[in-house]
Amino acid sequence: MSTLDLFIPSKAPSHRQAKVAENIKNILATICAHGDFPPAEDENQKTLRLTESISITKVDISPDLQHVTAYFMTLGGKNLEFAEQFLNALQSYFRYKMAKKLTMKYTPEIYFSIDKGYDAQDRINSILNIV
Repeated sequence: MSTLDLFIPSKAPSHRQAKVAENIKNILATICAHGDFPPAEDENQKTLRLTESISITKVDISPDLQHVTAYFMTLGGKNLEFAEQFLNALQSYFRYKMAKKLTMKYTPEIYFSIDKGYDAQDRINSILNIV
């Protein structure tokens, strides 16, 4: 006799997670569109400045709404590692800006990561062009 387990937790994000993630994506995109970032410092106290335009492509949020991973690309895909270092150095700046616009009790911690989806898409397109 087989058993049917109806209490397996879903891996899909809840409606609230999706709504909050979309709201955070819009806030971050607006901040990045203005591009008036303060200078950041790396671990060696060297001043960092970003010259490329940043595009927020996707935002993932944890089920408890406390941690956000924002995926981004730079215009032309240049200096991605530097942009990631720069954005992560300004986590507190982005969190402060988000706190002013979010209507949540807690403002989530934010982490920036390079969106690797475009690389996979380019690789698939190049394979299809060969065939």
